[in-house]
Amino acid sequence: MRLCADLQKLRAAALRARVVLTGGRRGIGSGPMNKALMIAALALSAFATAAAAQQAPRAAFLGIHFLDTSLGERTTAEAERVKRAEVLLVEKLTEAGRFAFVDAAPVAAEVARYDNIAHCNGCDSDFARALGADVAITGEIQKTSNLILSMSIFVRDAESGALVGGGSADMRGNTDESWSRAVSYIVRNRMLTQ
Repeated sequence: MRLCADLQKLRAAALRARVVLTGGRRGIGSGPMNKALMIAALALSAFATAAAAQQAPRAAFLGIHFLDTSLGERTTAEAERVKRAEVLLVEKLTEAGRFAFVDAAPVAAEVARYDNIAHCNGCDSDFARALGADVAITGEIQKTSNLILSMSIFVRDAESGALVGGGSADMRGNTDESWSRAVSYIVRNRMLTQ
């Protein structure tokens, strides 16, 4: 949806150009150059409006799995970080207009049966399809130690199950800040550039 944002900016610029070209007057102006520029500005404005009207793909967010291979004890702080990471991911993708999220509550009980929803042999795509979504979004955070963690987000096509987007980031430190930075990095530098 980055294209839509760029086109909206282009449309706004075209409308500003109209005011400049006409000198604030109503009408196109008298010179042939003014008329040509005005026609170009209006054409760009119409194109930007049509592109912005396209809807974002519908996404079923099914959660982030926490995989602890550190042999340490899982803390309540880590459970809270997973929840915050899930909320932050959905917020950032929604704010960017990248996806329109569907309510995943109808399949929540079935999703909970899987140990790792990010690696369930296509069940995520099945759930997304059942919810009427275009894609399934899942994630996994792997903790090797308190100093070495990684976060991966997967976007799979609901029809084919093919991986169509996502991203990964390594985290150094098991803190609230490192987790939120990882989410922000993946969204900004991976998911919004695809």
